[in-house]
Amino acid sequence: MFSIKQFFSGLLRTLHLLRFAENLRFRYYWIKYFLKNKKFRLKNPDLAYPPIHFIYETFGRTSYELFFESGKKAAKSIKEIYHSISENPSPTILEWGCGVGRIITHIKDEFPDSKIFGSDVDSKMIEWCKKVYKDIVFTKNDYHPPFSFSDDYFDFVYAASVFTHLTEIYQKEWLEEILRILKPDGYFLFTVHGDYYAQKKLTTSEMKRYEAGDIIVRANVKLGSRIMAVFQGEKFMRNVLLKDYSIVKHIKNPDYQIAGSQEIWVIKN
Repeated sequence: MFSIKQFFSGLLRTLHLLRFAENLRFRYYWIKYFLKNKKFRLKNPDLAYPPIHFIYETFGRTSYELFFESGKKAAKSIKEIYHSISENPSPTILEWGCGVGRIITHIKDEFPDSKIFGSDVDSKMIEWCKKVYKDIVFTKNDYHPPFSFSDDYFDFVYAASVFTHLTEIYQKEWLEEILRILKPDGYFLFTVHGDYYAQKKLTTSEMKRYEAGDIIVRANVKLGSRIMAVFQGEKFMRNVLLKDYSIVKHIKNPDYQIAGSQEIWVIKN
């Protein structure tokens, strides 16, 4: 059913007013969580707090508590999935699209003996992370490959809600690049907007295309932006994007909460 919310979202996108609407949404959440954030910081003075606009850009909320707790939950889920497919206790790990460390700081706790790397396209976020998290190696990547890493470098790469903001051609480019930097038998875990979000967000006509195996791209915004939304179902993933790759896992269970209720895919090099 085509909702009023979907109508206005589509209208704002068509009129190139999504960024304006996002600024209003950010202010709303800033006010909503202002007092809660103040109390949380008083109770947790030792945590490293990213600038609030960075949290919103990468997380979609301005709650410090939700930011840290969701990152901790995601890291535990990633560890659980990884150890279900690999016996390597201390893999060399890269988070592609690390933002300001929502997940990667907790990954360091879950894999204490591993060498951890973070990469992101946003230079300001990377500079902030470099200043704060000295035990993690951070690098900036561009919108297009390659990474600065050598071939066969990582045992494990993961990306939470990165493909949700990239078009098909960019996804294919980055899949090839990630397998280049993965060791033989290395793993890549990533999330996509699957059935849960498609059923909530897509129009009737978009849903028909989605179910037929098309990728749905809502653009008219900057590539990689949080407000660029991409939806891809199992038929597209298996028959198009990952048809030449070795699929290890496809998880629809929303309890993992790596990136909200996004679906999880794991492929093997």
